[in-house]
Amino acid sequence: QVVPELVEKLAKNIVSGTALEVGDCRLTNRGMYITTGKLVWKKETLVFFSDLNFSRYGGYVTVSSVKDSKINASLYIRDVWNAALLEFITKVVMEMKT
Repeated sequence: QVVPELVEKLAKNIVSGTALEVGDCRLTNRGMYITTGKLVWKKETLVFFSDLNFSRYGGYVTVSSVKDSKINASLYIRDVWNAALLEFITKVVMEMKT
């Protein structure tokens, strides 16, 4: 009962312009900014909703770009509270925007 309402609330906030922090990444109403690199070489790249790919394995959610496999981030579900909901939130945001 709680999860669908939470997903919808988060999606509404994103559509209205509030970004959602997901680990080192940010989900916005334009798409997801995926952070790659470390320290000085960190870079945020915007990946549009239509280009996002999600996979799960071994307690991680990996989000990546369909167009560029070098743009990806692995989010450990135990450490990132909203990682498990990320794919669902993204789907609801896309539905709200159409």
